Amino acid sequence: MNGEVLVVEEPHTLSYTWESSGEKTTITWKLKEESNRTTSLHFEQTGFSEQTKAIPGTLEGAMSSWTEFVEKLKKLL
Repeated sequence: MNGEVLVVEEPHTLSYTWESSGEKTTITWKLKEESNRTTSLHFEQTGFSEQTKAIPGTLEGAMSSWTEFVEKLKKLL
C-alpha cells in the first residue's frame, strides 16, 4: 500500500493518501470530544475518480470494507 501522510493534528485529525489498484484517494479520521465525555469518530474517504465511481459495486465494496474495519475497531476500544 502506498500513501503519504498529509495532516497530523494531535490528537484530533489524521489524513493521508491511500493508493490501491491505481486509484489514489484521501482518508481522513477526526476525533471530537463530546460534552458527555465521550469521543466521536468521523471517517471520510474522498477522491475517487469518475471512472472508478462508474464501476458497479466499487464504492459499496469500499464502504462495506471500512464498515467492517470500524466494527472491529469498536470492539478493540
